[in-house]
Amino acid sequence: MITAEINRQELDKLMKRIERLAAIDTAKRKEIRNEARKIARNNYIAALKVSIQDYPRTIVVVRDGTRIVIPPGTLRRSLGTWTPKDAKARIAAGPRAGQFRKMPNNRDGWFAHFVEFGNFPDKFGGKHRTTNTGVFQNAMQQTSGKMRREMIDAMRNIIRQTAR
Repeated sequence: MITAEINRQELDKLMKRIERLAAIDTAKRKEIRNEARKIARNNYIAALKVSIQDYPRTIVVVRDGTRIVIPPGTLRRSLGTWTPKDAKARIAAGPRAGQFRKMPNNRDGWFAHFVEFGNFPDKFGGKHRTTNTGVFQNAMQQTSGKMRREMIDAMRNIIRQTAR
């Protein structure tokens, strides 16, 4: 016959530890975001900044009477990280556009989808490739494995610290 004794204090400690781990995404949200932001900057954004080639001259877009001036290097300067609306512990990375917040003209990457997919209006030659076409997809393929491994390691460290 086997008998087991349960120490009430040890059981309470275990329950508190389990509760802390269950709420880790809420309690450590800022730390998780900071790690994700650091990993995205060091990998994806760094790879993009190396891959993107600046257009040699200023581009002027006239649309509905509005004149938009895009200086050389705007796409590269628009790269960064941000927290998506209603995101809890997620970070987005890539070209930032002034759709939801005002960005300076030399940092507003609102046109990045044209560059990525080669989509231009017919009066500008239609669909065509440039040296930067597909650069975002290529950088994501090159860096996603490393970023995933680094984020898993970071989360393991956060969990290890929380589980104490």
